[in-house]
Amino acid sequence: MRIGSGRWRNALLPPAGPDVRPISARLRQSLFTVLAPWVEGAAVLDLCAGVGALGLEALSRGAARLILVELDRHQARELRLWIADRGATEAKVVEADARGGIWPDGPYDLVFLDPPFSVYEDQNGLTPFLERAIDDLAVEGVIAVKLPTDVEVPPDPRWVVRARRAAGDVAYALVTRPS
Repeated sequence: MRIGSGRWRNALLPPAGPDVRPISARLRQSLFTVLAPWVEGAAVLDLCAGVGALGLEALSRGAARLILVELDRHQARELRLWIADRGATEAKVVEADARGGIWPDGPYDLVFLDPPFSVYEDQNGLTPFLERAIDDLAVEGVIAVKLPTDVEVPPDPRWVVRARRAAGDVAYALVTRPS
């Protein structure tokens, strides 16, 4: 997998471990077309980062700072190496379990939420992520949630789904605070 645009266009992303399923290039391109107004100068949080495809793409496209949260020690090390090789001092890797809400406080303009699909086996599995992420979201910020196409973002008065797109068996939903 490669970065699609920006200062690191065509740079290979860190290698994926056996339990990592990166977002497809097609879905990532679709997502970033919609997210363009939020990326430039943004404070970005990438939860369950994996290879960092979403967060690193945002940084390549002009985000101001990036926090990548990844539980897998090997994957976190690969992310740190990638960042160091490019001198990306505006990026930081936090080795933690995002399910526990462990990440630096915001506000964040853009949050990527790409949990393991096993989270969706529980009808409310996404809710704890969204509760914490919405608290750290900037007033005009957006959360991009990757999920199976047959799953919906759970309704809650604290957030609103503004858009949803699907490609194959994977979709993303854009979630914001209510107007």
